Amino acid sequence: MADKKGIKVHATCRKNYLKSLGDKCIVGEWKTIENFQVSEPGKQFRPTKLMYKISFINQTVIKPNDFQNNDMFLALAEFDFVLSGSLETEFLIDIVGQAIDVGELRILHSNGKKLRKIEFTLRNVSDVCIQCCLWGKIADEMENHREEAQFGVVVEDPALLPECIKEIVGKTFRYGITFDKGGDTKFKVLKVWSVYNTLMVDSQSETMSGKGTTAISGSEFQSTNNRMKDDSGIHSHGQPSRKKKRKQYEDENNPSLTISQKPNRNLGVVFQDVTNIPQIQAATERKAAWNGIQQEISGRCQRKRVYEVTSVVRIFGNNATSATVQATLWVLNANQREQYIAIANVQASNKDWVELKGKFLIHGSPSRIILYLEGPPPGTDILVNTLDVKHARRNRPSPPPFYEVCALTINSALKLAIARFVVWINPGFGINIVENSEVRDGETQPWFTLGNCKLGVGQGAPRTLPPMARETLGSHKPLGGSYILVTNRSQTWMGPAQMITDKIKLFLTYQISAWVKLSVGASSGINPQNVNIALSVDNQWVNGGQVEVSVGETWHELGGSFRLEKQPQNVMVYVQGPAAGIDLMIAGLQIFPVDRRERIRCLKKQVDEVRKRDIILKFSGLDESCDLFPYIVKVKQTHNSFPVGTCINRTDIDNEDFVDFFIKNFNWAVFGNELKWYWTEAERGKLNYQDADDMLDLCIGNNINVRGHCIFWEVESTVQPWVRQLNKTELMNAVQKRLTDILTRYKGKFKHYDVNNEMLHGSFYQDRLGKGVRALMFNIAHKLDPSALLFVNDYHVEDGDDTRSSPEKYSRLVLELEAQGAPIGGIGIQGHIDSPVGAIVSSALDNLSVLGHPIWFTELDVSSRNEFVRGEDLEVMLWEAFAHPAVEGIMLWGFWELSMSRENSNLVEGEGEVNEAGKRFLDVKQEWLSHAYGIISDESEFIFRGYHGTYAVEVCTPAGIVLKTFVVEKGESPLVLSIDLSYL
Repeated sequence: MADKKGIKVHATCRKNYLKSLGDKCIVGEWKTIENFQVSEPGKQFRPTKLMYKISFINQTVIKPNDFQNNDMFLALAEFDFVLSGSLETEFLIDIVGQAIDVGELRILHSNGKKLRKIEFTLRNVSDVCIQCCLWGKIADEMENHREEAQFGVVVEDPALLPECIKEIVGKTFRYGITFDKGGDTKFKVLKVWSVYNTLMVDSQSETMSGKGTTAISGSEFQSTNNRMKDDSGIHSHGQPSRKKKRKQYEDENNPSLTISQKPNRNLGVVFQDVTNIPQIQAATERKAAWNGIQQEISGRCQRKRVYEVTSVVRIFGNNATSATVQATLWVLNANQREQYIAIANVQASNKDWVELKGKFLIHGSPSRIILYLEGPPPGTDILVNTLDVKHARRNRPSPPPFYEVCALTINSALKLAIARFVVWINPGFGINIVENSEVRDGETQPWFTLGNCKLGVGQGAPRTLPPMARETLGSHKPLGGSYILVTNRSQTWMGPAQMITDKIKLFLTYQISAWVKLSVGASSGINPQNVNIALSVDNQWVNGGQVEVSVGETWHELGGSFRLEKQPQNVMVYVQGPAAGIDLMIAGLQIFPVDRRERIRCLKKQVDEVRKRDIILKFSGLDESCDLFPYIVKVKQTHNSFPVGTCINRTDIDNEDFVDFFIKNFNWAVFGNELKWYWTEAERGKLNYQDADDMLDLCIGNNINVRGHCIFWEVESTVQPWVRQLNKTELMNAVQKRLTDILTRYKGKFKHYDVNNEMLHGSFYQDRLGKGVRALMFNIAHKLDPSALLFVNDYHVEDGDDTRSSPEKYSRLVLELEAQGAPIGGIGIQGHIDSPVGAIVSSALDNLSVLGHPIWFTELDVSSRNEFVRGEDLEVMLWEAFAHPAVEGIMLWGFWELSMSRENSNLVEGEGEVNEAGKRFLDVKQEWLSHAYGIISDESEFIFRGYHGTYAVEVCTPAGIVLKTFVVEKGESPLVLSIDLSYL
């Protein structure tokens, strides 16, 4: 049942009241119901999540109601949401769709009874399908409609067949089609033969015949294929202009393509409201990985509109069982600038069809657009069953998770004694979900071992929580001093484990904390060792935190975090890492949900001390009327001087909506790729700075400062091939030329430079040119452009997830560079983070701040499929950075959908709608603006405390309004500003 507001309630009626009461409850009719029972729902499967239901009783009275509304209050679930597995399995849902592929009614025997079952597929308007089954009487009803849902169409008179159908009757095609003639005037499509079977025929150079079906070899079909190829525009490809030799290769060695027709509306390339090409494609005789299938779609895509590409693909031949198939878009812009957009990729097999799905967005006004399917090794055929391109509708965002506790209330004023109520999740913030973490009384249950190692209990562990847990939890009772001792370890993965499946709540952020120590067992092993607390979530590894530990007497803190966003079947926490033969000790393991709202409340108090200043406005020239008519002062901050920037790409700035959001909400920028060496000099000696110039002009024209990212990148996989092929002397010359080219061209224009990106994760230049080359890069850069601050930059510094880039190792790197004379100007923390926990982030910032350099978050992004949780993640990071005195700027790694490197991290949808995460970001930006309102005091002063930045003040007097602007800089003492009102 649903009330006038659409709120549902679970209602039941016993069989003995069904005639007198149940039959009065007619679907769609409004009723007034009096006198009923409220109780718990009882059974597992029910139509609502409410913890109470109503039941009809003998005294129940059902009367007509005058309220009129045709809304049936169906809470229809999206098919994609159902297939995602995120729905709770115990509650019934409403879905609507078209029944297709209805099977026959089956009779099953169970416990001596006959059960009727029918299976079918339900399809929505977007061609997303769900497998379904019905039982009993409902199965009988579906059986009555089975003929309507069967594949194909029954035509009474063959003369009425469309011309395109008439043409295929009795002819031979690449895909065989079975027809059944049931009488003189009925034709029915029974079956369409699979591409796999026909290709098997090709490989054997045979002809296969079946009942009503004939398949032929590829060579025979190819001679009839040219007309279809010309009509459709679909053909095999080598992508134009990716390399000069590519076009020549394509002309000389065009791989053969087989296309055939199949009368199924799901097949072929379908452009919503544009075209429908019912063809099946197979690219054979491929000579390169970029050979495949293509279609030009120029003129059929609108700019600034998001499109979804869906294809069902498979591979065949060349003894390949698995290969990556990818969809790529080639765009030629009006200024002849080429762009390649990676849409999606999938691991395809030679046995099963798999779905390739992704989105693309075109910001500018291109002259040509070509869609490619490519990727498998040469000699492997690409088979395409369907290829759909359509406008991607914006999915309705998931609701925010509720973490607070709310009591059930009944509105006694209502005659029906029923109210809307919500049962909210009690998160249990700060409560450890690990059982027996302190192994009291010498018992290890419910811990168990992974492998044949042994668990014991030892004494002498720290009796206080590790610092990061202590910062989150506050005061805590002392630990018992016991620890788990793991011995007889013969593999790195061996250690203690515990099941925590029933204790995990979705979308909560969990902090992990423990003391760990190592000792030498049967063998000495390698020193130091990684220790990892991990989770096995349905057999998938989830990192809960890592620390590098030296064998010895010292206890080390291990901290990390995680969050689950999909309901798991099994969750196990375990500790692993050290080499075989090393004994492992774990004490006080804590896993608890974090109250991040409370953390932000605390951070706001720190922000008040770090980012604000007292301002005293002293007024002169006041006349005697001030005593009778108080002068009103309105202060409004127009701009916070704290740097908040974003990553942009060249193609982004072709979209005026993107540019508008960018210049309104950010005061710094960084280029995603356009300044990197592999972009500016992809081929030796051929420099391309046009993209960077265009972006720099936009920023300078809007008073936006720019970071230079990056001069070099130490990770070898990011170094262009021609650089990797140079000998030592050539490489040193190329490095010096790169420095000279970029720093003389842009001298004074970039405020920062990331000189050698990710030195904790790569060593390409150091391995080839010696340890001193890193400091040399900094020194040459500083000499060429002394005004720029030179940064180190790396990732996983702030989250405890990677021992290679711990704050301790990052500090050591900076000190080593400075010892070699490198002029380090700043420390960059990239900030690609999941499930951020404030105590862990602030601990890293504290460790790095002792170096005395400004710290910037240089590439911040967060990811969650729930927009509200994503916004909360971002808010946590913004406040952590803003509250720490060593942090002097934040750069987001993008904000626009399909212009970011991580999925589910955008703040603005592709077509310009600000999502829930983006709204949270804008709300935080508004909170970072100070406002004050009041009257001038008897001392002719107006005092307030505000953020650093630009202000406008309005003074309302009897003689008129005075407007002034002023800037508040950093400072310990109050800022005193004089305003003269005597000229009024």
